[in-house]
Amino acid sequence: MKTLKEQIKKTSRGGILELSGGEFNEQVILKRPIIIRSAPSYATIVDKSPTLTIRNKNVVLENLNIVSNDAGGVGLFVKKNCNPVFRDVFIKGKVEGLDEEAGDWEKSDVLDLAALEPDNETKNRLVIL
Repeated sequence: MKTLKEQIKKTSRGGILELSGGEFNEQVILKRPIIIRSAPSYATIVDKSPTLTIRNKNVVLENLNIVSNDAGGVGLFVKKNCNPVFRDVFIKGKVEGLDEEAGDWEKSDVLDLAALEPDNETKNRLVIL
């Protein structure tokens, strides 16, 4: 499989890069308009901080997981006024450059719902802070 960087380089300015899932272990910098989407399964971009950097307007990301493998690292960095569009994008790590979304987006890899029994009603409460 080609690296994600190679695939981005071969995609025309403003073009669409279609991924079919998989994991890309590399830092990515988007310097021009592009749409990156993954289907039918999510593609994962994982590397050191910052994992994905957006430095241009008209970037659209769809069906992606972005993961910083540095403790407390930045998963996504966006240059000011770029205003990317996200559809079904999950980030593990910090987000920088988007005032309304800045901060730590780390989520648990596993949601423990205790021991659930089939065919029995269970009442649980999930509180997200």
